[in-house]
Amino acid sequence: MGNLKKTLFLILFVISFEISFSNTINDFLFSKSSNVGFAILKINPDAFSSALSGSLTTGYNSPSSFLINPASSSSFQGKSIIVTTIYSSGFSTNYSIALKYPFSIGTFSFAALSSSSDTIQLRNENPTEDPLGYYRFNSYFFSLGYSNSITKGVFVGLSTTAINENSFLLNKTSFVANAGVLIEFENFYNLKVGISALNVGFRTRYDENSLDYIIPPFTLRAGTSFNIDFSNVKNRFFSDFIKVNDQEYKIALGYDGEILEILSLRFGVLVNDPTKLLSLGVGVRNNKLSLNYSFVPYRYGLGFDNCVSLNYNF
Repeated sequence: MGNLKKTLFLILFVISFEISFSNTINDFLFSKSSNVGFAILKINPDAFSSALSGSLTTGYNSPSSFLINPASSSSFQGKSIIVTTIYSSGFSTNYSIALKYPFSIGTFSFAALSSSSDTIQLRNENPTEDPLGYYRFNSYFFSLGYSNSITKGVFVGLSTTAINENSFLLNKTSFVANAGVLIEFENFYNLKVGISALNVGFRTRYDENSLDYIIPPFTLRAGTSFNIDFSNVKNRFFSDFIKVNDQEYKIALGYDGEILEILSLRFGVLVNDPTKLLSLGVGVRNNKLSLNYSFVPYRYGLGFDNCVSLNYNF
């Protein structure tokens, strides 16, 4: 009789756990949190990632890659620096710089990014010919990362980011933590699997006298990539699952085709995003320098993104 009770209790426990776990996963996938701020943390960091719709949790050869997966920097050896500008028509202008430097104890990465906008018109319920003013928005972040290999083909990484955001007369500062894992299977089409958890942080009040607060855009990413080469063309395919806490899940798919080792053509698709679908890009390089460009149109007449990145290996 005692064994029967234990068995029934175990069955009920498992059922209740599965229901609770299923509800948690369902809420995470399909719900949208409120009061999410620090939109600067959602920006694809360079032209390479932008051209592939951000489908790069498995890493890529850029100092900016640790902003998507902190483990990726150790996967690509070498010292390099990248500068990027992103112009979003009708919204913002972004500038960033990132540096990657490997040491014997691991690879250290640094990035700084600024985002500003003064182009959004403010109007009341009875719009006049002239707007009431313009919405001015300024954000900055500084990020420091460390990654290393724990065994052959397995990399781990951590990073921390400090963010400052100014909008109207409000000034907000916060800190977030990021972590990632990257696993390589070089003998099987150079298959890579990556997972990262980004923007883990606490709520931040608008000011000392307000009960209102914002939270960072916590992001969970999981992705794969692999190579299939044809003749003189190296083809790499990317796929990512992306979930941000104020958005529904997204699926990002990307393709990077390397032609004659000096030219790359890229495109990406973003599934389940309300404003973006396709992205395009091109890159040229030599042994030291690479220049990348991406173009991302928005739906509903919201404009487009132009992004240019210059990467130098030293």
